[in-house]
Amino acid sequence: MGDLKQKKIDRFRFLKDVYDKTDGHTLATVSMWDVGEKLGFTPDYTAQLIDYLDGENLTQHVALGGEIGITHWGVKEVERIL
Repeated sequence: MGDLKQKKIDRFRFLKDVYDKTDGHTLATVSMWDVGEKLGFTPDYTAQLIDYLDGENLTQHVALGGEIGITHWGVKEVERIL
């Protein structure tokens, strides 16, 4: 999974799934592990994706155990691409 094009696709798929699960609400949370597993990603790859998305302020950790939420910027990014 080292190909840059594939990483970009996977990042968007992950962010889009968080967007869908939260219905674009920035106060809703999901398990990053559940999202990654649903998309067929390993735990290590899921952690890499979330590190990137957090770094870009598209998602944020909200609780221990992998609970994440989508940020305002994450919502805007998904809606811009769609």
